[in-house]
Amino acid sequence: MRPSQRSDAELKNLKVQALDNMWRYADLIDFRGGSETFHPMHIQMGNHVMKPQLDLSDPLYRRRMFLVPRAYRKSTINTVLYLMWRHYRNPNIRALVGSGEKRLSGGFLKEMKAYYEDKELQDLVFNARPHINGRMIPYLSRVDGRYRKAN
Repeated sequence: MRPSQRSDAELKNLKVQALDNMWRYADLIDFRGGSETFHPMHIQMGNHVMKPQLDLSDPLYRRRMFLVPRAYRKSTINTVLYLMWRHYRNPNIRALVGSGEKRLSGGFLKEMKAYYEDKELQDLVFNARPHINGRMIPYLSRVDGRYRKAN
């Protein structure tokens, strides 16, 4: 469900829950249809990925390896959704997205960019976070196919 289709109270509650739960963040931005569209295996994998951010005391969660066949959304969850969730929590982080093939890492970045450029998500989610004042995404104007900060 898109953010504009939610009530103000429901949207605010979901924003707060999204700070500690990547799947609630997926519901907030309607990431690929929300958390209901993912298999329980994906939920378990995502929970394992976000664990170090929520509990730094367990050293076993610092290293992760998933033995899952190709095309099972591993990179979508562990790269795109996870990085966007981390960026929502702390916009000052920096990330390097790499892959065995250039087109894959470019695809991940394009998917993230599509969410960040969505005007509705900018207004209702990214620039209206409950824990940090100020804009996460600056005002942008498109000139000659390039984005620039608007005056």
